[in-house]
Formats: sequence, C-alpha cells, structure tokens
Amino acid sequence: ARTLATGPKVLFMDEPLSNLDAKLRMEMRSELKRLHRETDSTFVYVTHDQLEAMTLSSMVCLMKNGYMQQYAPPLEVYRKPANTFTADFVGSPNINLVDGVVDQEKPIVLKLTNTVRLVFQPKTNIAVHQGQAIVLGLRPEHIAVTQMKADAEAEVLSSLPSGMETIIALSMDDIRLHSVVFGDIDFEVGKSVGLSFGHGVFNLFDKESGKNVGQGTLFRA
Repeated sequence: ARTLATGPKVLFMDEPLSNLDAKLRMEMRSELKRLHRETDSTFVYVTHDQLEAMTLSSMVCLMKNGYMQQYAPPLEVYRKPANTFTADFVGSPNINLVDGVVDQEKPIVLKLTNTVRLVFQPKTNIAVHQGQAIVLGLRPEHIAVTQMKADAEAEVLSSLPSGMETIIALSMDDIRLHSVVFGDIDFEVGKSVGLSFGHGVFNLFDKESGKNVGQGTLFRA
C-alpha cells in the first residue's frame, strides 16, 4: 500500500505471494491483476510458480542459468515453447516429452517405439532429415482416451479423478504418458485403452539442441 501511494511507473515484486496459503494466494492473484489494470504501472514480477506466471502476466520472460529462454505472451509460451526446457517448465500436468527418430522425410514419419509410428503433418515448412533424433511434445489434454479407432494402445497405470478432470498415467510400449480427461470419470488400473492424437497441435524439438523445429498434427502411419 505504501508503494502504490506514490504512484510509481514501475513496481518490482520478488515472489510476494510465496508465504501465503493456497486460498489467499488465489485471491491475491486476482487483486494484483486488478491493481495492474487500474494503476497502469509496469509490474516486474519474479516467481518460481509457473501458475502465477501464466495467470498474472501479459508477457513471460523465462530464465535458465541467467539466460533468457523465451520472451512471449503466456499462452504463446504454453502453445509454442521455444525449447524443451520451456515446454517442460510450463504446464500442469507437465507436457509429455517423447524421444523418437525421423523415420521418413516426405511425409514426415516419426518412429517413437518399435510399434508406434506417427505421421507428423507440419503447419509450415520445416527442415528435418531421416535418422534425426527428435523429441515430440504432447500436451496431456491433447491425448484423448478413445474406444474408437486408435492411433496407439496403452495401459492405465493410475487414475486420479478430481471431479472436474481426471489425470491418467499411461504406459505406451514402456513410454510413460499423462493424459487429462475432462469430466467426473474414473479409469480401471491395468485396463488397456486406445489413444488418439487427432485433436491437438504438437511441438517437435531437435533432441541435440532442444530447439523447437515446428508444430503440426499427428495421425497413425
């Protein structure tokens, strides 16, 4: 309150909500967003809580070891992370980062396991080569559990229903994945389910550099 009374143009905040309980922290996020709009000041807000960064910011500057990894609006950071570090840092549950290799260039076919091969249809022209080691970024909400025609099969390892959504841990040929299913639904542990990747835009990263190669859709090869 003392700081705001002087009408500053810039406010520096270093993890101001870190010692608050969860309920009060949520209320203060709303209050800070209101103050930011009403004061028309620039807020420079330091936090290790990625949920705070996503919900409060108009621009996110993500740092690692003193180097900027990405500077962009929060939803752009979420949808199109610049590298695997940014992808893994932003989002809860965490993004699924699956190692693979480019099995074919035209069309781009990704080999994730001996039995799982997916066609990657890029949104724009991208440069990859056969044999290139890649990392495929799959957001949990874009992995659909389906009884219809599936792109892959997986075993349910755990099911965590919370009412609004259920977080499922899955094993796809020994690859560990997480999926989010919205609604009050539970899944039987040990059950085999089908997975569909047809309703999302996914990110492809070069494994060696970690950089984002491009975005695209997936379907079964």
